[in-house]
Amino acid sequence: MIYRMLRLCSFLFLGLMLTTCIIPFTLNELRGVEATLVIEGDIILQGDTKVYLSLSRSLDGEDVICYVTDAMVWIEGESGDQYAGLLIVEANTPPYFIIDSKALDVSKQYKLCILHNGKQFESDFLSPLKSPEIYSIDYQINDTRTTVEFFVTSYGEENASRYYKWAFREDWEITSKYATNFFFDPISNRILQYTADPHIFYCWNQSESTSIIIAKTDHLDNNTVYRQQLNIINCTSDRISHLYSMELYQMSISKEAYDYWSVLKKNTDEIGGIFSPQPCEMSGNIRCLSDANTKVLGYISAGTITSKRVFISEKDIGIYISFDCPFFNESDFNQPLEPAIPLTNREKFDMGYAVVRVELVDPIEWVPLSCVDCRIRGNKNKPPFWPNDHL
Repeated sequence: MIYRMLRLCSFLFLGLMLTTCIIPFTLNELRGVEATLVIEGDIILQGDTKVYLSLSRSLDGEDVICYVTDAMVWIEGESGDQYAGLLIVEANTPPYFIIDSKALDVSKQYKLCILHNGKQFESDFLSPLKSPEIYSIDYQINDTRTTVEFFVTSYGEENASRYYKWAFREDWEITSKYATNFFFDPISNRILQYTADPHIFYCWNQSESTSIIIAKTDHLDNNTVYRQQLNIINCTSDRISHLYSMELYQMSISKEAYDYWSVLKKNTDEIGGIFSPQPCEMSGNIRCLSDANTKVLGYISAGTITSKRVFISEKDIGIYISFDCPFFNESDFNQPLEPAIPLTNREKFDMGYAVVRVELVDPIEWVPLSCVDCRIRGNKNKPPFWPNDHL
């Protein structure tokens, strides 16, 4: 799934599969433009449809995303059958509307409808497209061993759509550089030993793709997408420090949808280019029925989604360069005065250091907190599908 930001004509769409992500860019002539409804999401058959609504804002406005929750969202079939959306509000994620669209018939047409602020918006009626299975996700290390690049290969039927869109979710496991049995307790002002596992060695993190990933095969003899680039990860990224997973989502789209995303991708790559088309010139397949002069942003596709997950370990990739975690003992913290005045343990703690070990000869050694507490760089939200047992 997938997360999103934008600013009308002051924004660019960065396509996701189940949701979309939009980033701002600068156009001085757009100052004062009235907020416009932005609709993000696709009608997903054999799954759940997620729709994100937000209001674009002018460059004069505050840099805060205005998500819309006071709306009605539904899918309507060509025979008039309706499937209502339910508003979902969760912590740390944008609100969205979810529609159970598992039972939609791939042989029928559907449209997305929104009622907001007394105005009704709807997409064109869409014929669902079936996505082929993802054949493979592979990767390649560059010659200087500083990045790893991921690719997708997919084979479609000859008479099927030759236009594709992808999005992915990443999950990765990280570990602390060092394990420690000690910690400084600021309440008692003492260095104590853990009496139970603090669970600060293993953590996880997550993200979703934020770029437009599309391809076409209409110029080829066969409907084959071969090694389409998905993502590039730097050798210093935590993503490849221990265990990395990518779940890729693939959707077949129409030529019109491809053309729309292609122009938006061009704007992303050539922000501010004087000869490049601007996002405000784009017209999607959504319109306002109540007022023809009311503008709305978005492009809705309909179809099935295929997915594939891969796990890749640091040993497989083999290029990760860890961040530096120097040790500091008592003398390293002495203030540059004569005579030297050592810092207190509380001062070291407040500076962002943690106890890594206590020895008899060199009683206490410290390291930056991020070296012993993985929660500084991740979280304890272990994915339910993760292949190992530790916490």
